[in-house]
Amino acid sequence: MLTVLSQLEIEIVSERTKFGLNGAIKSGHLPGIVPLGYKKDNNKKTIIDETTKDIVVRIFNMYLEGKSYQQISNKLNKEKVLYPKHWRDTTIMKMIDNKVYMGDYENSIIIKSHSFEWLLLIL
Repeated sequence: MLTVLSQLEIEIVSERTKFGLNGAIKSGHLPGIVPLGYKKDNNKKTIIDETTKDIVVRIFNMYLEGKSYQQISNKLNKEKVLYPKHWRDTTIMKMIDNKVYMGDYENSIIIKSHSFEWLLLIL
């Protein structure tokens, strides 16, 4: 009997956590570190970072032109973009695959549209 109650409590806490996370995402609060091109304002709401958004737009444009992840990272390294950061092809791949740039937040099984401005809409 105690095991059943324990399992029920775990499920209730899990549902409350998911509900809270979904509410936060809908109001523009992304948990964790925001990706390049975004920043958090004083209210911890995710907004576009005007100082780095052009880099993200440029990376996506190069990708759409047919450049490979390696070609993009080599070009950014050669131009010392965000130096001393060293760009890797896997970094570019993760950016291209990141659903936040398309307006979705993905965390294990949770994929929700959120209300903050999508960076790709600026392209």
